[in-house]
Amino acid sequence: MYRCSIKHNRIQQEIVSTCNELGISATQEYSGQDWRADVYVPNGNKPIAFEIQLSPQSLKKTLERQAKYTRDSVIGCWFFENPVSKLNEERPDLPLFYVEESTDSPLQVNLGDRRKIDLHTFLQNFITNNILFKSVAITKSKQLVTTRWNAGNVTR
Repeated sequence: MYRCSIKHNRIQQEIVSTCNELGISATQEYSGQDWRADVYVPNGNKPIAFEIQLSPQSLKKTLERQAKYTRDSVIGCWFFENPVSKLNEERPDLPLFYVEESTDSPLQVNLGDRRKIDLHTFLQNFITNNILFKSVAITKSKQLVTTRWNAGNVTR
């Protein structure tokens, strides 16, 4: 068993807990052919290997490890604490996200310029295939927007 930090364990437990909520099995420290995932989720025909990389790791090493998952038809999803050297843009072949920790809030996944969401919500959507890589967001030229306003209790 590898020694892990408190943050590493928190992320690992959040993955397992989210899978349990979704009725999906998850195995910690799962060994594949020549790889080891922090958490492995069989997930039907779309297995996922979650990697929690809090210590520095080069882009080259990450891509080498990712190639093993790809070879075995496993989606490798990476959670890093710090930016990866030489990774200048998002890559559809490398689902890599940054996890931030705060003492007064749940773990957050930093989605770059877009936004931050809590790790639990991110995992629910990633595991159920509701997160897609898009290099460009395309919207319709005309959109219908519905707004709702609740004035609450108004007394006169």
